[in-house]
Amino acid sequence: MICEHAITERDKYANVDDESIITIHTEIVGNLIAWINENLELPINISMIARKSGYSRWYIQRIFKHLTGQPLALYVRRQRLYKAAGGA
Repeated sequence: MICEHAITERDKYANVDDESIITIHTEIVGNLIAWINENLELPINISMIARKSGYSRWYIQRIFKHLTGQPLALYVRRQRLYKAAGGA
């Protein structure tokens, strides 16, 4: 049985070519990174990020890791540590 969210996410791009999907994903991840960095004082979690992105938790984590090379939750933790250590 295919997960319900997998069908939903796949259907969003039924008539879109691969290059366009990568462009869309890159823009979404870039916007999320900016939003995360501006809101580190909030209790950010994967569910909140997924709602912000408009994608399921599973799918946004998959996209994020594919484009950045690191898990989304790890990125948030590292950014919080960097900020706490006096980073920008």
